[in-house]
Amino acid sequence: MGNIHVEVNGQLYEYPENTRILDIARDFQKDYENDIILAFMNNKLRELFKNAQDNCKLSFVTTADDAGHKTYKRGLTLVLLKAFYNVIGSANIRKISVEYSIGNGLYCQTDTKEPITEEQCRAIKEKMQSLIEKDLPITKKTIGTADAMELFKQYGMHDKERLFRYRRVSKANIYNLEGFED
Repeated sequence: MGNIHVEVNGQLYEYPENTRILDIARDFQKDYENDIILAFMNNKLRELFKNAQDNCKLSFVTTADDAGHKTYKRGLTLVLLKAFYNVIGSANIRKISVEYSIGNGLYCQTDTKEPITEEQCRAIKEKMQSLIEKDLPITKKTIGTADAMELFKQYGMHDKERLFRYRRVSKANIYNLEGFED
């Protein structure tokens, strides 16, 4: 197994083959005030779970950058959805949607079989905090539109299933957080 050469901030570094961008980002996090959340590898935006390529040039994107902040919000939305489905149960959820942003918050609309109690809200918040503290990776896979429709049908996410019927692109990105996909 050989080494790869990576340029970061004008300096050349050597890492073992198959090193994830995340592992390189950890070496440089101390140089950034905000969390590194993405990277440009040879001027292409990449997720941190990807492997760095030999002779590549890396620059990091933090949560203070526009693309990083949007990625951070999408990640937290996935955490919210996982916690919501975990606490309320998919059989009791007709629909949950993020409608729009309000300042630093998101306005979500829910349609459940029973009204959500304060106790359930606290449990959702606690579950979200637990997921955040675990610092779990969010992984991405690309699947065909037909497979995405079938996946969301199985999950009972019928709005998303219908949405994919009108999708013109043949592929969809599915994100996974500890077994929860969206």
